Amino acid sequence: MDFKISREELYRWCSIPWQDLEKQPDLKTKLVIKEDRASMMKIIGNMMADEVIQHNAEGKLTKWVLPAGPTDEYDIFIDRVNKERISLKNLWVFHMDDFLDWEGRPFPVGDTYESLEAP
Repeated sequence: MDFKISREELYRWCSIPWQDLEKQPDLKTKLVIKEDRASMMKIIGNMMADEVIQHNAEGKLTKWVLPAGPTDEYDIFIDRVNKERISLKNLWVFHMDDFLDWEGRPFPVGDTYESLEAP
């Protein structure tokens, strides 16, 4: 499957109102839009727990590349891990650097809360 996108395609996608994005016939991935952040974070946290449970049952490693933020989904995940005693023995987490632009160049280090490099 070709995931390249032209400048024209990017412009077209960016001009679609967010309310209409899920209905596009030529989506190349599943897109889920919820009314609020809390609803989306709950879905993500549960997806994380469900994936670890499934991989554990199949004897597979779970490998994730996770952003430094937002972190609301981790609260849902942690709650389920503790309540359901989900083993994390085979979970490998790699943290990504989300302060790179689309070509992998570092953004200037600023004095922002989100920056892991800022003073």
